[in-house]
Amino acid sequence: MDDNLENRVKELEDRVKILEAGLVESVRTTTVIHPDNRVNFLEFLGQKKLDDDVKRTLAIAYWLDYFEKVDSFNVSDIEKYFRLARYAVPKNLNDKLSMNEKNRHVHPHRVKKGGKKSWYITNKGADFVETKLNKSN
Repeated sequence: MDDNLENRVKELEDRVKILEAGLVESVRTTTVIHPDNRVNFLEFLGQKKLDDDVKRTLAIAYWLDYFEKVDSFNVSDIEKYFRLARYAVPKNLNDKLSMNEKNRHVHPHRVKKGGKKSWYITNKGADFVETKLNKSN
């Protein structure tokens, strides 16, 4: 093999190791660790003032966008992370997303995801999570 090919194979092997080790789910502790910076999902939520389901929904949307790098999310995605955090899942998650939409924190995505309406977090929503929801405020 030439040096370029060997280097490329090495880079790909390193990326696979990161991907394999990156997302850790433990049933016992409900821990999700992001591969890039080792941010723990539960620790992330613990750093935020999440006193209602609208804020919890927005924080999960932030996690999905900024840590999981999803283009859009739907109710099923949000529900999954409510369960991972061991929060009670709201009876009407669409309502919580609509409230965030009304606040311009999320916006409907033009393409459905899994046959369901999907959203993405806006800059205003991301800024709200990063500044207004911090416990240190």
